[in-house]
Amino acid sequence: MTDTGVQPPRTNRRGDATRENMLEAALKALATGDPAAVSANRIAKEIGATWGAVKYQFGDADGLWAAVLHRTAERRADVFTPANPMAPLRDRVASIIDTLYGGLTATDSRAIENLRAALPRDPRRTRTPLPADSRRTPVLGTGMAGDLPKRIRRPGRGP
Repeated sequence: MTDTGVQPPRTNRRGDATRENMLEAALKALATGDPAAVSANRIAKEIGATWGAVKYQFGDADGLWAAVLHRTAERRADVFTPANPMAPLRDRVASIIDTLYGGLTATDSRAIENLRAALPRDPRRTRTPLPADSRRTPVLGTGMAGDLPKRIRRPGRGP
């Protein structure tokens, strides 16, 4: 990784609280399914913050959405647990179906789906790098979110 010379903003309790409130408000708003919820400015206003707070905490709207996705990945890291290989097949299948249904109907899943629906249909338009000043947001593909496929274990196959 190259050093860009850009230092991340110093954190404080109030700023951290604003960041947390903004992430939770974004997840809650996105989970409603309302296409208008995909507005970083609207999210900021809902918690009494400004567009400047979004820019300071996340760099821009894309940085906010990346942070929302990272948050959902962190929450889901332990969702996929191996089924008991000694359980009857019917119980293992039921467990997998329950896990998938629970995941698909969860608030985070609804939020991801609404965010996905707002993306451009042309995948080339979604491959632009995040701005340099969204430095406090871990990039998906690194850390816990990047390990998710490795964390999913199949019964009888090990890690």
